[in-house]
Amino acid sequence: MAGRFGGFDVLTSHQISPIFLNFTQVFVKFTQFWQNFAKMTKNFKIFTKNACQILKRVYNAPHQPHSN
Repeated sequence: MAGRFGGFDVLTSHQISPIFLNFTQVFVKFTQFWQNFAKMTKNFKIFTKNACQILKRVYNAPHQPHSN
């Protein structure tokens, strides 16, 4: 049974345990997701850097409009 404390329902340890287990599982999944996300971000940064260099080369190609 949940007790009342200052208008809030106080959870008993019997009720807290499943919540804590769920939180732990979510946290583990989130950590794995974050590690994958970090790898993706690193790859994306490398990709962006390469893309920017390619775009600069294309943009700095002979067809500059303000050359004359």
